[in-house]
Amino acid sequence: MLIKEIPLDERPRERIVRLGPGALSNAELVALVFGNGVNGKSALELGEEAAKNGLSDIARKEVRQLARLRGIGPAKASRLAAAFELGRRAAEEAVDKKSFVRVPGDAAKIVESSLRGLSREHLKVLFLNSRNRLMGEETLFVGSLDSNAFSAREIFKTALDRGAAAIVLAHNHPSGDSSPSDEDVESTKNLALAGKLLGVQVLDHVIIGGDGFYSMKEAGLF
Repeated sequence: MLIKEIPLDERPRERIVRLGPGALSNAELVALVFGNGVNGKSALELGEEAAKNGLSDIARKEVRQLARLRGIGPAKASRLAAAFELGRRAAEEAVDKKSFVRVPGDAAKIVESSLRGLSREHLKVLFLNSRNRLMGEETLFVGSLDSNAFSAREIFKTALDRGAAAIVLAHNHPSGDSSPSDEDVESTKNLALAGKLLGVQVLDHVIIGGDGFYSMKEAGLF
């Protein structure tokens, strides 16, 4: 059966033009992303339902999970996921790409906007020159990051291709707990040893969680 779409109430659209997006509630912003409601529910009602557990809950969900929420479906789920991804990318671009990584907080600042709130683990590598200045960053792995996922060959090949003198590893814990697992510690130790042989120093491994970040170097774990 075809579902008739209901036009979004004009009020949030008028307010966002007059007052800016900061004046709108989470539900209203989500409703604007949806654009329309569905038969029996306005876009605002859908927005209230989607945002009832907070925006971080939505941001962690993948498109197929969002699409299963009542009244949303694949099209609205895709719009919502795209909106959050744009926000992440905008925050990432705002980071000074000429940053120096001198303390763990420097590395965390560079990666936290793109790693926090993801539903799966992502491993990023920061590539630094001999003065610890950021040369670039790259996401090399996505998924369950066990000891087999940390491919030293891929990490150091990319580092050597970029002419990096040092790297910082960074990944997220979707659970929100930034404490390292035994696998995290073992993998990092092995990578640090490999880096010494290849002349590329592993400066740190930073884990991003909902409670902040954890520096394995600062904790003396390798």
